[in-house]
Amino acid sequence: MHKPFQCDELLSCSIHELSKSEESQYLTWPEKLELTGVPDIYFQGDASGFKKNVYCNSHPENQEPILNKPNQHIPHTLKSSSAVGSDIKNSENKNYISSTREAAFEIGLKTVFDPTQKTCCEPSGLNVNDSTTNEACCTGKVFQNRCCLDDYTNVSVYLNQNISSEASNLPASAFDPESGFIKDQRVVEKLAMKKNLCCSGSTARGVAVSKFKIPGLSSSSVRVRRFVDSDHVSYSFNLAEILLISSCRE
Repeated sequence: MHKPFQCDELLSCSIHELSKSEESQYLTWPEKLELTGVPDIYFQGDASGFKKNVYCNSHPENQEPILNKPNQHIPHTLKSSSAVGSDIKNSENKNYISSTREAAFEIGLKTVFDPTQKTCCEPSGLNVNDSTTNEACCTGKVFQNRCCLDDYTNVSVYLNQNISSEASNLPASAFDPESGFIKDQRVVEKLAMKKNLCCSGSTARGVAVSKFKIPGLSSSSVRVRRFVDSDHVSYSFNLAEILLISSCRE
């Protein structure tokens, strides 16, 4: 069970402040977890980024930095590639594990997409007849005679080039070559509005990283750059900060 990090006093607090390079590393690797089951998605194995660069810096229970175990990876994600083997190696001989191989998943990680299913369906935004069902729409929903995404649906995932062809008119350079996500969230939002993707007609961004107060020390003015990990009172959002995804909103 996840226990949010908390400090009792400032001087002994070992909460970790993220650097820009760490933000990129920590945001890029976990976003693929939303694409498990997609045949073209691979995760870096433990020797090439998984445990080497993505790990816990501080333990929430004893607040001691994990200096003696720098490869303590994030739980409930992937098993060690040394234990389950790798599926491919890249040009730099780094190990990668397929997102379709459930045997490599730790308990708690589930397959989001069915790797055997490919569907021809009605695209978003276009008018459809009264007999069109939700299943016939690529978005999974019919609303006011058009196919669209329901509230709180992750638009960034839907527009991923491995998930749908809705963004196929964008140049290849607009997509991350490993994950298939559109690199610029502004492009995601513009495309969502142009195609009228959301049933509500609106999108909202999700904040992932910002300068927040330290849990347990909310009365202090000290802030550290860290992830959102709960609904703790120490959070006050600055929407100009790092933004991870775009979703449909009410």
